[in-house]
Amino acid sequence: MNRIIYYILIVFLLIGCHKPTRLDDNLVKNQEKSDRILIVIDDDLWLGEIGDTIRSTLAQGIEGIVPFEPMFELDQQSPTNFLHSTMTRKNIVFFADFSDSSQFYILKNRYSNPQNYFVVEGTDIKNSIDIFLNNKDSIISRFHHQELEDLRAVINKSTVRYTSYLNERYRLNLNLPESYKRVLVDDNFLWFKKDIASGNSNILAYSIKKNKIKASIYADDFVQNLASIRDSIIGKYVHSIEPNSTFYMSMDNYRYCRKFEYKNSKILEIKGTWDIKNSFMSGPYSTYFIDNNQNDYYVIFEGFAYNPSMRKRELMLEIEAILSSLDTI
Repeated sequence: MNRIIYYILIVFLLIGCHKPTRLDDNLVKNQEKSDRILIVIDDDLWLGEIGDTIRSTLAQGIEGIVPFEPMFELDQQSPTNFLHSTMTRKNIVFFADFSDSSQFYILKNRYSNPQNYFVVEGTDIKNSIDIFLNNKDSIISRFHHQELEDLRAVINKSTVRYTSYLNERYRLNLNLPESYKRVLVDDNFLWFKKDIASGNSNILAYSIKKNKIKASIYADDFVQNLASIRDSIIGKYVHSIEPNSTFYMSMDNYRYCRKFEYKNSKILEIKGTWDIKNSFMSGPYSTYFIDNNQNDYYVIFEGFAYNPSMRKRELMLEIEAILSSLDTI
């Protein structure tokens, strides 16, 4: 009888090893960094056309960041090795075996919390690639949104700087970490800077009268019409030690543009690259243009990073998290 009980216990232990660990029936709290994605796919497919497509999509270089930095870090694992130790990874794209039907879906918080678990099921290699490419924007958006959520949570838990200038002048507020020190306040210009060992991150705020821009905020030529005014304002305060250096934000080929509304304001978000003429300084930037119909001016928030020859992705992600915390008061 004791031997029977022993074998029963062994069976239960083996079964339990193939399930994700749970505490009091609650999903495991996921502390993994959000910039890593686990691709679960057969080894042969990973080394072939499907793998090439995945890498060129999810690990492509981030525009505006030099030297090369991938959008996400990728790990690959065969389905046969996909057990409880990796089922709880935060971001997963699972390529199922080929079948008679094709599917694409997400299992939110399936084995841990938070977790984004995408499933791609195709009928063959070409169909699997088509399904993946047709849904790549949803995959990238969800993973990027998760990164911002995690970072906002970290910022909100830390000491946030009270930006009285923004509150009093523009009736706006940002969740700005205390690590960003105020370096300049002028009549219509506010500059916060965070120094790091190899560079810095910057948040600027200023306004421009609407009657100076001959285009509405959502017009195709808005950013082009704004370019010279914008550069003249920033260039007055931001420059290098080299003589005749001029700060310049590229407005011709900005790599990202998003239009949305928040409360009573229209907002235009763009991302691009900046440089300083007659200097060797350059890097990525992110900007919010804000149009509140009750005001006769646009409020502009600029975020840019300088970190030569070092990683800039995390710096720009923090800037994006700060700018997206924009709120009215």
